[in-house]
Amino acid sequence: MAAPPAPDTVVLSNHNGSSGRLKGLFQKYLALSNPEEVKHLNFESFAARIGQQVASIIRTQGCQEVQISVRLEDGKVKLKAKPLKGD
Repeated sequence: MAAPPAPDTVVLSNHNGSSGRLKGLFQKYLALSNPEEVKHLNFESFAARIGQQVASIIRTQGCQEVQISVRLEDGKVKLKAKPLKGD
Protein backbone atom coordinates (compact mmCIF):
# COMPACT_ATOMS: atom_id res chain seq x y z
CA MET A 1 0.00 0.00 0.00
CA ALA A 2 1.40 3.39 -1.00
CA ALA A 3 1.79 6.16 1.56
CA PRO A 4 -0.74 8.97 1.31
CA PRO A 5 0.51 12.06 -0.49
CA ALA A 6 2.07 14.77 1.64
CA PRO A 7 -0.31 17.65 2.34
CA ASP A 8 -0.06 20.96 0.51
CA THR A 9 -1.63 22.82 3.45
CA VAL A 10 -1.80 22.47 7.22
CA VAL A 11 -3.61 24.53 9.85
CA LEU A 12 -1.74 25.20 13.07
CA SER A 13 -2.94 26.83 16.26
CA ASN A 14 0.48 26.66 17.85
CA HIS A 15 3.72 24.88 17.13
CA ASN A 16 3.39 22.34 19.96
CA GLY A 17 1.84 19.02 19.04
CA SER A 18 1.92 19.68 15.31
CA SER A 19 4.97 17.61 14.45
CA GLY A 20 3.09 15.01 12.40
CA ARG A 21 1.36 17.60 10.23
CA LEU A 22 4.60 19.52 9.78
CA LYS A 23 6.46 16.39 8.73
CA GLY A 24 4.02 15.94 5.86
CA LEU A 25 4.40 19.57 4.85
CA PHE A 26 8.20 19.24 5.07
CA GLN A 27 8.10 16.20 2.78
CA LYS A 28 5.99 18.14 0.26
CA TYR A 29 8.44 21.08 0.47
CA LEU A 30 11.36 18.75 -0.22
CA ALA A 31 9.53 17.03 -3.08
CA LEU A 32 8.85 20.34 -4.83
CA SER A 33 12.30 21.84 -4.18
CA ASN A 34 15.50 21.59 -6.16
CA PRO A 35 17.51 18.92 -4.27
CA GLU A 36 20.66 21.06 -4.36
CA GLU A 37 18.87 23.96 -2.66
CA VAL A 38 17.57 21.89 0.26
CA LYS A 39 20.33 19.36 0.79
CA HIS A 40 21.31 20.94 4.11
CA LEU A 41 17.76 21.60 5.33
CA ASN A 42 16.55 19.32 8.12
CA PHE A 43 13.14 18.89 9.69
CA GLU A 44 14.13 20.52 12.97
CA SER A 45 15.17 23.80 11.36
CA PHE A 46 12.10 23.75 9.08
CA ALA A 47 9.79 23.16 12.05
CA ALA A 48 11.50 25.88 14.11
CA ARG A 49 11.07 28.41 11.29
CA ILE A 50 7.40 27.53 10.86
CA GLY A 51 6.87 27.69 14.63
CA GLN A 52 8.36 31.18 14.81
CA GLN A 53 6.19 32.36 11.91
CA VAL A 54 3.01 30.88 13.40
CA ALA A 55 3.68 32.40 16.84
CA SER A 56 4.39 35.81 15.29
CA ILE A 57 1.26 35.76 13.14
CA ILE A 58 -0.95 34.69 16.05
CA ARG A 59 0.53 37.46 18.21
CA THR A 60 0.34 40.25 15.62
CA GLN A 61 -2.91 39.31 13.87
CA GLY A 62 -4.86 38.24 16.95
CA CYS A 63 -5.96 35.03 15.25
CA GLN A 64 -6.35 31.55 16.71
CA GLU A 65 -5.02 29.52 13.78
CA VAL A 66 -2.63 29.92 10.86
CA GLN A 67 -2.85 28.08 7.57
CA ILE A 68 0.56 27.18 6.13
CA SER A 69 0.76 26.04 2.53
CA VAL A 70 3.56 25.05 0.20
CA ARG A 71 3.27 25.70 -3.52
CA LEU A 72 5.23 26.32 -6.67
CA GLU A 73 5.15 29.90 -7.94
CA ASP A 74 7.20 30.95 -10.95
CA GLY A 75 9.30 27.80 -10.62
CA LYS A 76 10.17 28.46 -6.96
CA VAL A 77 8.86 26.72 -3.88
CA LYS A 78 7.03 29.12 -1.58
CA LEU A 79 5.64 28.76 1.90
CA LYS A 80 2.56 30.89 2.46
CA ALA A 81 1.08 31.72 5.85
CA LYS A 82 -2.50 32.92 6.21
CA PRO A 83 -4.10 33.95 9.52
CA LEU A 84 -7.49 32.33 10.07
CA LYS A 85 -9.98 34.41 11.99
CA GLY A 86 -12.35 32.60 14.32
CA ASP A 87 -16.10 33.12 14.52
